Amino acid sequence: MTTELATIDNMTEDALLEFIGQGGSTMGPSVPSLQINRDAENDDGTKQLPIGTYAVYSPEHKKVVYSKTATLRPVMRAYQYRVWDETKKEYKNRSVFIKRWSDEAFDELGGLSCGKVSRKALAQLSDLDKAKQKSIKTRIVVFGLLSMTGQTEDGEALEITNQLVMWSASGSSFMLVSEPIDKLAEKTPMFTKVMNLSAPKRNKEGSTVWYTPEISWADDTLSFDEHVKAGIISAQNIIDATNKEVLAKWNNVTKKRAKTPDDNKMIDITKELELADAPEAPFNDKLPI
Repeated sequence: MTTELATIDNMTEDALLEFIGQGGSTMGPSVPSLQINRDAENDDGTKQLPIGTYAVYSPEHKKVVYSKTATLRPVMRAYQYRVWDETKKEYKNRSVFIKRWSDEAFDELGGLSCGKVSRKALAQLSDLDKAKQKSIKTRIVVFGLLSMTGQTEDGEALEITNQLVMWSASGSSFMLVSEPIDKLAEKTPMFTKVMNLSAPKRNKEGSTVWYTPEISWADDTLSFDEHVKAGIISAQNIIDATNKEVLAKWNNVTKKRAKTPDDNKMIDITKELELADAPEAPFNDKLPI
C-alpha cells in the first residue's frame, strides 16, 4: 500500500480509478461477441446501421465494426443451457459450459442442463411442460480468431485481424454453426482451418425477419501458432471463470437442500467437470430440439 501511494502521482487515469475502487472490471475475463446485426439504427436513433451484417466490438479501435463478410479461425467449441424469462427479458438460469454431451451440465439453480430433457423424454411430457421446455435454450459457443474489413456506424473503414471473439448460436442457427465443425475430416483440429463467413441469409416468416450465417471452409490448412495458443488459453479462462460462478451457486443451492449432517457437506464436483474433446457423435438424443 505504501509503495502504491508513493507512485500515485504517476498513475494513469485508468489505474487511478481502479486503485480507488471506481474502475476496473468486477467480472471475470470476457471477450467481444460476434453477432449478426438486426438493428436499423443505433441506440439513440441518430445513425443508420447496416442490417444483416456481422458486427463486433473492436477493443483496438474502441468501436463496433460491421461487415457483410468475415473469416473466423475457430479455436474452441463449447455448449451451454440457459433459461429465458420472457417477462423480465433476461436469462434466469444457466449451466456450466460443457464440451461434449455426456458431460454433466450443472446449473445455477442446483439442477442439470437447466431442466432440458431429451427428445425421447419430451414426447412423454404434458403440453404445459412441453411449452416450458421451449424456454430452455441450448447454445453453441465458438471461440475464434476473427478477421474482417468493415466500417463503423460513421462510415469509417476499419480492419480487424486475428481478434478473439465469442460466437454464440441457438435455435435455427445452432446446427448451422455446429455442423461445419462436425463435418471436418477426422482428427483435423478446427484451428487448422478458416471459416469463410459470407453475407448472412435473410429469412422471413410472416412479420418476423431474421438472419442466419452462411459458412464454408477455406482450402488452406494452417499450423498451430502463437495466435491460436493465446486464443485457446483466453477461451479456456473465460469458460473456467463462468463455470466457477455457476458451480458456486449450484453448491449453495444443493447445500441448502441437504437435510442430514452428511448431506450438509459441500459437494466437490470439480473432477466431474474435466471437459474433454468436442462430441464425436453430435446427432444423439441429448441434442437440442
